[in-house]
Amino acid sequence: MSKKIIVKSKIRDLIAFTKLVSLRRKKIMKASPEKSEEDSFDKVVRTMHPKRMFLKIAEVKDQTESTKTFTLVPDIAKGTKQLATFRPGQYLNIQFVIEDIKISRNYSLSSTPKDASNGLYMVTVRKKEKGFVTSHIFKTWKKGTLVESSGPMGNFVYEPLRDKQNIIAIAGGCGITPIFSLLKDSIEKQDNRFFTILYGVKNSKDIIFKDELSEIAEKFKTKVNLNFVASEPEEQWKGPIGFITAELIEKLSNGIQDKSFFICGPQAMYTFLDKEIEKLSIPHRLVRKELFGEVNDPLDIPGFPLSNVDKIFTVKVHIADEIREVQALGKETVLISLEKAGLAPPSRCRSGECGFCRSKLITGEIFVSNINDGRRIADKKFNWFHPCSSYPLSDLEIRISRAL
Repeated sequence: MSKKIIVKSKIRDLIAFTKLVSLRRKKIMKASPEKSEEDSFDKVVRTMHPKRMFLKIAEVKDQTESTKTFTLVPDIAKGTKQLATFRPGQYLNIQFVIEDIKISRNYSLSSTPKDASNGLYMVTVRKKEKGFVTSHIFKTWKKGTLVESSGPMGNFVYEPLRDKQNIIAIAGGCGITPIFSLLKDSIEKQDNRFFTILYGVKNSKDIIFKDELSEIAEKFKTKVNLNFVASEPEEQWKGPIGFITAELIEKLSNGIQDKSFFICGPQAMYTFLDKEIEKLSIPHRLVRKELFGEVNDPLDIPGFPLSNVDKIFTVKVHIADEIREVQALGKETVLISLEKAGLAPPSRCRSGECGFCRSKLITGEIFVSNINDGRRIADKKFNWFHPCSSYPLSDLEIRISRAL
């Protein structure tokens, strides 16, 4: 016997809605004056989305000559009892103090949520030529080193309601890291996703997770189509060569219809791939691109004024009740200039998207990178800007927030 479903009329629903406030007041008046125990929901939120975590390095593994994977575990002595769970493809914002300068960088998790439940994260870092932070990591990070980070963040994640089960994952260099996490998670869950991976490298020595990826592709042939593409191959190279073009994507992917794209790599690869993806007429909603952080060379940004590179400007900074003046180079983002001066406003993505470093531009002119301008329309209208993706074009006066 089926149950009757009672549907209230629109009028009755509206009347009930008008009584919500008075009903809430009555419940508040009847509540006990005694202080309640800790809100269990709030405790769950703090555990899953901590503002900061204290970690320590448990293991260091060489991946290539210039790449290492660091295994991180909770630093219980500092107060982090367990690791926050995350969605494959997310990153940690890691804080550093280098030469008395407070700075942060983002590193994608190469591990899976299952690993986090077992008490460990993995981040895979490639040393950049003249890299200020990566040089520090390779010199100082070893077993036992303490690390402070944010909770997991980022939107480079698989969403079943949005993304297709067939995925074309395109990676360059260390961009394989979040894709490796996505792939391993899919295998652990035994779901129905299929990955076509196009991994752009210089040569065979440049392949991160080479053995792991090859083993997975061999063992799970019904889930993975793995392709290494070398731009500077050795004589014995047997795979595709050159760059990942629209033609190569179609050839190696057995068609592109009804598939989602996940792309992660350096800025130069994005600049090249944007034109190739456009040739394929892929709907924008089916293309996911991971943030690549700050632009390494502002001259690569379309429209960046060449005359600005060698200029030095003065920035008057309001922070709480203090006023500071700092020097800013025309070729560096405002955020970098603030960090070099010992001011560390909140920052996370360093790509103009998350809004953590959002600041007020009181006077002066800035150049905002059009490839990572994540400001809202209202921000542009009322002179709010993101220091991580903005360059000074004149002396500035700004207001920033204190670090969290």
